[in-house]
Amino acid sequence: MPSDATRATFIRAARGWRRICGGWAVMLAVLFSLPAQADEALVTLVHGAVWVSVGQQPRAPATPFMKLRAGDRLELGDAARVRLLYGQSGRQETWNGAVVLQVGKDATTRVSGTAQAEVKQVPSAALMRLARADDVLADMRTRTGMVVIRSGGLLEQLREAESVYRELRALAADDDVTPELYLVSALYELKLYKDIPEVIEDILCRQPDNPVAAAILENLRGVTGR
Repeated sequence: MPSDATRATFIRAARGWRRICGGWAVMLAVLFSLPAQADEALVTLVHGAVWVSVGQQPRAPATPFMKLRAGDRLELGDAARVRLLYGQSGRQETWNGAVVLQVGKDATTRVSGTAQAEVKQVPSAALMRLARADDVLADMRTRTGMVVIRSGGLLEQLREAESVYRELRALAADDDVTPELYLVSALYELKLYKDIPEVIEDILCRQPDNPVAAAILENLRGVTGR
């Protein structure tokens, strides 16, 4: 038989473990009760005076290809135009004129102003690659070299990507570069890096005042020599 002192030590240890386990249970319950991360909206067009406000920070100029989270606000000037793409749902919104907007989980709310959104739905086949487009563009803007390692089935994958691109282009407005963002993401995934500058040039033709696309193209020309 264990001594009374041994039994007391064992009981205290068991109680300690119960407290630790109970603490972990509370922490897990809190974590799982937290709301999921809000969907993000990708800015695919900025024309004119458009500002973005994040939390309590001072407003700053909005830029093409930036990502916005739920709660962020956009303020458009009189002749401004902005286009947003909600990556999870494929909802695309175009706003024109003086208006204040708040980004939501899967749609934008008009805070003030009378503008109405032009809404389109991007085909679901394009959403996965479009969701990666901003990361791809960020890499292309700073990349200093290209290492090409291609896998089998490249031609078939390229044909599939081009088919989706043609479908997107047929549905898009002239200044809508969503199809080109999809194609850039596809070429990047397939490691066809030398074909990307031509697509960026197309983006600049459609959005001549896009400074981000211009910076990406300048960097890529230096890397690829094209």
